Amino acid sequence: MGHGLSQTRGDSLDVLDAARPGLDRTHLALLAQSRHRAVRETIARRDDVPVGIQAVLAQDDATEVRIAVAANPRTASSVFDHLSTDRNPSVLISLLTNPSLPCAPVERLGSHRRAKVRALALARLNDAFPVRLGDEARGEDAKFPELRERAVIVGPFSMSAVS
Repeated sequence: MGHGLSQTRGDSLDVLDAARPGLDRTHLALLAQSRHRAVRETIARRDDVPVGIQAVLAQDDATEVRIAVAANPRTASSVFDHLSTDRNPSVLISLLTNPSLPCAPVERLGSHRRAKVRALALARLNDAFPVRLGDEARGEDAKFPELRERAVIVGPFSMSAVS
């Protein structure tokens, strides 16, 4: 019985670590691979999760992790597109209640076979849940600092590479 208790303590310490602000990308990536669902779920909720980790967590076996990615307003549009094909209606409902979800997945879900998903999508399309246009207009790179860090302005007569 002591073994189960130590796993619970280790799990909760990892969850606290995953919620700590200012983690570097390597640490986020390691925590996103945790065997503990609660740790992966905590990482999926973070505002600073890189797109690659979001994409991996959007394919997680645990429904709760996919729900957390779907609910995260900082999730990338491409990850939203992937999640809109999820078979679990709880993931789709979480996705549809995310104010950052672009119109395209909402429109696709408007013809979903499950009545609850379809009704929520249609309500959102009818402005019950207005789509925020600000994030779409700013583009993906505005939401993700790792894309801005790699951007380089190149003059008309020079080429530069990012290392």
